[in-house]
Amino acid sequence: MNLQDKRKHIQKVVMSMLGLFDTIHILNITDKQEIAKTWTNLLSRF
Repeated sequence: MNLQDKRKHIQKVVMSMLGLFDTIHILNITDKQEIAKTWTNLLSRF
């Protein structure tokens, strides 16, 4: 994996984390399994 690929990967992870935090806050999700499922769904979009 070259530097450009690493940057893209990190960018995707950060963007998904930001989306996940917003989603958790909006939907008031507290269950860890639901959080993991939501994150997986967000990552699959990239």
